[in-house]
Amino acid sequence: MELRRAADQAFLGKIGNGLMRIRTELIAIIILMAAVWFLPVEAKQGLMALFITKAMFVTLGVLYAHASRKFLFPYLDMEGLIKEHHWGGVAFLTAYYGVVIWAFAVGG
Repeated sequence: MELRRAADQAFLGKIGNGLMRIRTELIAIIILMAAVWFLPVEAKQGLMALFITKAMFVTLGVLYAHASRKFLFPYLDMEGLIKEHHWGGVAFLTAYYGVVIWAFAVGG
């Protein structure tokens, strides 16, 4: 993203532009937080456990995918593949990461 105005290049301008780019996500998070506020205590505990475990499993999936890719396919470098226009390798790594992370996220 090119910053054309001097105000956009300033620190507060960059923060403002960053917030404007993710405003939909911020609004969704605020709405979800407001909805959670009105839930009973028991439901909040279950909901927080779900958020924590899902985040943990996805994070573990990312870590496992990266470590296993480095071990199994050390010759495949995403940056090099993109620069050399080897789209088959890029598609393979994208699918590999996606499948491993998905498998961890669904718990199996």
